[in-house]
Amino acid sequence: MAARILMVDDVESNLVALEAVLYDPAVTLVRARSGPEALRALLEDDYSLILLDVQMPEMDGFDTAALIRERPKTKTTPIIFVTAHGATAELTLKAYSVGAVDFLTKPFEPQVLRAKVSAFIDSARRLDEAKIQAELFHQQRLREERQRWEADALRAQVTEERRTASEERAARRDAEAANQLKDEFLATLSHELRTPLNAILGWLSVLKANEVDRAKRDRGLSVIERNARLQAKLIEDMLDISRIVAGKLRIEEQEVRLPDVVERVIEGARPDAESRNVTLAARFAEEVPPISGDPDRLGQVLGNLLSNAIKFTPRGGHVDVQLRAVGGTAELRVEDSGKGIDPGFLPRVFDRFRQGDGATNRSHGGLGIGLSIARHLVELHGGTIRAESDGLGKGS
Repeated sequence: MAARILMVDDVESNLVALEAVLYDPAVTLVRARSGPEALRALLEDDYSLILLDVQMPEMDGFDTAALIRERPKTKTTPIIFVTAHGATAELTLKAYSVGAVDFLTKPFEPQVLRAKVSAFIDSARRLDEAKIQAELFHQQRLREERQRWEADALRAQVTEERRTASEERAARRDAEAANQLKDEFLATLSHELRTPLNAILGWLSVLKANEVDRAKRDRGLSVIERNARLQAKLIEDMLDISRIVAGKLRIEEQEVRLPDVVERVIEGARPDAESRNVTLAARFAEEVPPISGDPDRLGQVLGNLLSNAIKFTPRGGHVDVQLRAVGGTAELRVEDSGKGIDPGFLPRVFDRFRQGDGATNRSHGGLGIGLSIARHLVELHGGTIRAESDGLGKGS
């Protein structure tokens, strides 16, 4: 979807200046000379960002923003206020109270304006892509459900006497569970994408202040980078699931030394383990001969397993990785002293969108797709994957 920016200012020269600064062939810039004109434009099209002048006759920027936020369609559209009278504490507070995400004072630096606008457009584009992927998943699940129901109906025609009331109730429960799973996943997706974005936008506001010292700036940049990488990982996982559903996920086989893959992934996971006070160790019982596979995808498998193990292991616990040759195969084992897996959930632990601690009120985060991706990648390599646990509180 092409990005669209709505520029609202009652002074034509200001609109011309904004248009000159923000010109980009990939972005559509739309002018509005008043609040009512801006509201009409929002009725006709969707916008990635609104640049809204504060001081306007008839209807000022604050009143316009309040009406924009009343409409469900534009409730979350980012608004940046622009003023020529200085961003006083009172104006800033009022701007944020009506849903602004930023506040700029004229005259502004063109590079700063372009950078801010680019950041919001990129975030909006990522959210749009995620929404499209979520809708594709929903449509795929609906098709799968329809195909299953059609198969059930055909079997019912041929052998009606075999169908019982209990089977019909079970089918209804399955359909309701699938629909609930979809709703829970969409709610989780919205939360997981919004959380890092909020952290990024919050620290951007802090870093704009001139009095920010070096330590706070470094901390802010670290938080922004970490959350940007988290959001990128979430979107990449979504794209992998989309490729799996479409049957388009492929591996690029080559000779792979598994010990090298394991060491690389462990070093990448070590900062996360140390931040949680979890001991991470690896054991190579014997020399494992090279295998044929995709080193990046095999690293992704181990990375997903380690991330899951570290996430569910309490402080002071441990996660051990063991690699050994068994006959003509390589066996990789990830063992943790974490919360364990409920026996009732164990058969579904690798199912797509399944999570053992619920969805919308979970305490550990995530989309519930990491283990499903791991299973698919292992099977693409001709291997198998399984989970074992003695129960809750006994590790896995």
